Amino acid sequence: VYLYPAPVLGEITPSATDSFLVVLTVNGGAVGVAVTPDTLRFTYTGDLFNDKLCLPASVTSTGCGETCWQLVGGSGDWVWVDPTSGTTPQEVEICVTPCQFEAGTYYYTLTFCPCPKGLELPAGCDQLVVELTVIDPPILVVEPTRLFFELNCDQKANPLPVAISNGGGGVLDWNAWTNANWFNITPDNGTADDTFYVSLDMDSIKCPEVCDTLVDSIL
Repeated sequence: VYLYPAPVLGEITPSATDSFLVVLTVNGGAVGVAVTPDTLRFTYTGDLFNDKLCLPASVTSTGCGETCWQLVGGSGDWVWVDPTSGTTPQEVEICVTPCQFEAGTYYYTLTFCPCPKGLELPAGCDQLVVELTVIDPPILVVEPTRLFFELNCDQKANPLPVAISNGGGGVLDWNAWTNANWFNITPDNGTADDTFYVSLDMDSIKCPEVCDTLVDSIL
């Protein structure tokens, strides 16, 4: 870098100059890889229509430029990584197949390392923890399972309650309907720990006897 004073009026060139040297030292340390996030959390509630869950992760270099990387030790029988090698920066997809597990929390550690050079063991590795929480599926519980109305044709019956609860895990949403035209359901949908009411439509009832069945289902 050259330094010189600002020119004085009438001078063509500066009267004096000086200089100094800029030195950059780069340490030759090993270049590693970094994986983000450091933990991926999956939750499975027993939905058979969604037996494969996937989330993204990112593999980057801890040094300058691109770095060759690979998955060391492979993945488990319920964890899948795609791709298993490449060049930073790179996005990878990590998937789990949780339907084989009972309710509980499970862990697996994935190790990402720079590609080895020759017979050298890889250094500068990073790890990602896969956390899988399996929750029992919701189970619809209805109480009571039968409703009895007894009245004369000129009487009016009070609505009867039906309680809904979740006998399993996860979140329960329910929907109720009927193919009968002589009683009504209010409300006809909701969540667990809820109550709906069945009321008779007296205008549709024909004496002396009418029988029908209330049907319930999980959405």
